Amino acid sequence: MSGTVASHPFVLTTHVDDVPLDAVLRAHPRLPIPVAQTVLFRLCAALQHAHDHGVAHGDVTPANVRVDVDGNVHVNGFAIARDAEYQRVMRSLIGVTASEYSSPEQCLGRPTSFASDQYSVGAIGYELLTGRPPFVGPPMEVQRAHVNDLPCWPGFMRRECPTLLAATVMRMLVKEPNERWPTLRSVMASIARAFSGDADGGLPALARLVRTTPFPRPTMTVTSPGDVPSRSVWGSASALSISSAPRPKRPLPVASLDIAPRLHRPVPGGGARRLMGEVRAAMARGGRWSRRLAIAAGLLTAAVTVAGLELLAIAQAPNDRPTAPSIVSGVQR
Repeated sequence: MSGTVASHPFVLTTHVDDVPLDAVLRAHPRLPIPVAQTVLFRLCAALQHAHDHGVAHGDVTPANVRVDVDGNVHVNGFAIARDAEYQRVMRSLIGVTASEYSSPEQCLGRPTSFASDQYSVGAIGYELLTGRPPFVGPPMEVQRAHVNDLPCWPGFMRRECPTLLAATVMRMLVKEPNERWPTLRSVMASIARAFSGDADGGLPALARLVRTTPFPRPTMTVTSPGDVPSRSVWGSASALSISSAPRPKRPLPVASLDIAPRLHRPVPGGGARRLMGEVRAAMARGGRWSRRLAIAAGLLTAAVTVAGLELLAIAQAPNDRPTAPSIVSGVQR
């Protein structure tokens, strides 16, 4: 539900006590087979409902999938699914930095479709069964693998994985979109056949895993200017309060002006002491060129000091130099 109140647009959604699927996978890397097939079955059902209404998600990842404490699966991110400009930008970005759940056509910069969502769901199902996505590594290597390589058979990585369930997931990961399942409803039927019609057998275990998954559940409260926000129903210290009152402008800190603070007291006097003080201050301020200039000034000061000391020593001892012998009328004295 969306609308506008006092020229302020808002979006109202149903509050659900849930956690992202990626948090569940981090807490339980390799889910039990009945739990994995329940998540996959319900995820297919949620996306099939969107496909029936002509909406392709285009960015199905575990971070956009949430599971509540009752085991129900919810998919987020549909607010931008119909935005053509967003889809164009996403295609260009995914073409450069492909994720572990991007379809081959997305990696090639082509438009998304229902088959693209099916490939992403298959990548999530592969991780549910094996504990890792089909391809991992640097983004460019993952992109190349999505387009050219075949993932390892799930049964090789997990022997207790049913063959029919592994074959269902592998058909979802076919490179050509036309060779995948016709719809996600066909995937749901295949999952049900793999478990003799009981596709939700792992629902109680899934609900227990969600309740034991550590994940903060912050709440958001929007208040008007001058009102004191009420206490959160969850009693959480991480509640976020957003006020529509404009915040006063804070003075600009000195550090943001790129002015280094003074680290040493000013050096009184002049001459060599003042010059050495300026050298130390320049070295303290940092910077490549300032350090080079400070070192050059230090070397020059040292050279001038040594030369001055030499001249002073010569001037103070004129009688120490040897004198030439004098010769008068050919007689040496």
